[in-house]
Amino acid sequence: MTLFGVAALLAPIVGPTLGGWLTDNYSWRWIFYINIPVGTIAVLASWLVLEDPEYLKKQRSELKRNPTGFDTIGLCLLSITMVSWEVVLSKGQEWDWFNDPFFRVQTLAALFVLGFGGLIFWESRQRFPVVNFKPLLKPNFAPCCIIIFCAYGVLYGSSTTLPSMLQTLFGYDATHAGLVLSPSGVFAIMMMIIIGILIGRGWMRGC
Repeated sequence: MTLFGVAALLAPIVGPTLGGWLTDNYSWRWIFYINIPVGTIAVLASWLVLEDPEYLKKQRSELKRNPTGFDTIGLCLLSITMVSWEVVLSKGQEWDWFNDPFFRVQTLAALFVLGFGGLIFWESRQRFPVVNFKPLLKPNFAPCCIIIFCAYGVLYGSSTTLPSMLQTLFGYDATHAGLVLSPSGVFAIMMMIIIGILIGRGWMRGC
């Protein structure tokens, strides 16, 4: 868990500074291009090293013998929902939100509501849905999802708003705004390693 946490925290440490440097010296598009070789290496490493457990192999062989139809309608509804939501959040401020005279935000918001409602209605009636909402009916799972959603919203909200504040109010460029954010994760990684070692030695079992 410590190794997983350290790897997860490297993104908020390296990401803002590296992304700011790429934006200032090259182009903002390189923030996305840099993921291509990393993703390629990850796919190749997973293909070479990882192996499916036995129950997945059995499920795959059963599906090959008795193939089921792909949930195309569910995928289309999911695409409409996510694209509408993403564009509204990205362009809402630029288009003056619901005061948009061209009704772009209003149309996308309506598509989001209709797509999301249709997605829930359709997926709850499919045997092999693209998105399975049935686990949310369990009394412990749904509250946990809501708590995690709120916690990560607060956690990553600062990473999203602080660079904009530093650049608009204090006149920082993208590189220096990233340098301000990066040290915040260093101490978290240090403490995560220390706590992992202590737990491994059994020093924190009573906590």
